[in-house]
Order: sequence, then C-alpha cells, then structure tokens
Amino acid sequence: MKFPLVEGGRGTQAVHDTVVAYQANQRMGTACTKNVGEVSGSNKKPWRQKGTGRARAGSHQSPLWAGGGVVFGPKPRDFGKKVNARPNSSPCAKR
Repeated sequence: MKFPLVEGGRGTQAVHDTVVAYQANQRMGTACTKNVGEVSGSNKKPWRQKGTGRARAGSHQSPLWAGGGVVFGPKPRDFGKKVNARPNSSPCAKR
C-alpha cells in the first residue's frame, strides 16, 4: 500500500514544523544549577588581600572554587513552540 505523506514535495515544511513543535513541547525543561548568589556560604574573604603569597580570593562561592557556583548553567525554562493555525490544520500535517 502506497501512503503518500507529502504530495509532490508540497507541505514538507508544515509536517516538519508540526513534528518539531510536538517534540519540543514534550520536553520538561527542569534542569537547574546554582549560580554564585545561590550557593550557601558566608561572605567572608578566605584570606586577606595582600601579604599571603596566594592568589586573590573573594569568596568560597566563586565558580573557580570546588563547590562554587556555575557560571552559565541551565535554569528551568519552557521549550514549547507554537505552530501557526494554517499549516497545523493542513491535511499533510494531520497524518
């Protein structure tokens, strides 16, 4: 049985947009990391600014430190996409 999903190449974009939107809407988007302001710890400097011979350090929450915040980590967001009414209602996209 021949099942022509798309007739003569017309409607391929409508089918693609519908499938991409469906798969994107299935995503949860719950990945989350803590940035510097959300990591627990005090605001005290680990050691004084000058005279120790060590590099300058301002806080233990710095992304450079183990256990510190993440710089550009993921935050919860919505991955949903919308499909315009006309391509979404075409016969090709409904199959």
